[in-house]
Amino acid sequence: MARQLHHFVPRFYLRRFIDEKQSEHELVWTYERGKDEPELRPLDHIAARNNYYTMELGGGNKDQGIEKMFSVLEGEAASVLDKLAKGERQLCSDDREAFSMFLAFGWSRVPKFREEVEESAAVLMNQYAQDLARDSESFAKSIAKFQGKTGTKIDDWEKLREAILEKKLEVIARPEFSLQIMLLNFHLLSDMILAMQWSFRETDSLDPLVTSDNPVVLNNPTMLEGAGPPTPLALEATFPISPELLFVATWDGHAGTGPMRARLARTINELMALAADKYVYTSAKIPAISKYLAQPRKRLIDPDVLQRIAREI
Repeated sequence: MARQLHHFVPRFYLRRFIDEKQSEHELVWTYERGKDEPELRPLDHIAARNNYYTMELGGGNKDQGIEKMFSVLEGEAASVLDKLAKGERQLCSDDREAFSMFLAFGWSRVPKFREEVEESAAVLMNQYAQDLARDSESFAKSIAKFQGKTGTKIDDWEKLREAILEKKLEVIARPEFSLQIMLLNFHLLSDMILAMQWSFRETDSLDPLVTSDNPVVLNNPTMLEGAGPPTPLALEATFPISPELLFVATWDGHAGTGPMRARLARTINELMALAADKYVYTSAKIPAISKYLAQPRKRLIDPDVLQRIAREI
């Protein structure tokens, strides 16, 4: 299959974060976790992977429907972001819905979400396989049921059971699994963002905002040390629209409106770096970003909690 480069953070959005001095070449300052200094990278070569949204349908058939869907949604969202950047805040219902959908997918279409979903599914499936393999009789019944449904013959199921117990054989989740989870859950998140109170905060060129390979951040107050566990009312959705404009959705409107102080802009940048998977993108050099990225990466899914859930199933 011919390779197709799929951007998991849209180019039209990242274009807002190019260095104005490098606008002709569309270069973005890129900070990478584990590196001290940023690099100027071309817009087309960041936040993208080959065939990232291609669905395997079986029999060698592949589907590009998800990428086509994103293209339509991004066209609608680009118009909304243009309006917001120009100072328009009273959006029509269609614009609000399109922006909410764009943000919902912005959270779940990126590698951080997809990889953690696949890793979490593998943890649960392997925990289940281990528990099943410990009971020889139950394992034999499951094998017989599997053979009856699929027509697949397993000659030495005891050897298979031992391999599972010794962790010589482990289950992995296919990439299609995280795409299915993304499609199944985006409406819930989109509806939630739509129902929240929206705030827009401005900063200036002296304290520009940054974005990342995980540009939509949820539960961001709890990402700071000492903030405590997340609660439903503490849930926020944060999204830098440009280096000068921040979107925040909260349940009570506590994010406020209008210009923000420099300290708040720096706090938002720290949160964006903490939430990033691997890269932070900026319109100018911001030395503090390297320091922020040196802190432990914050996961979307707590592996310890997942292990406890798996043992209780």
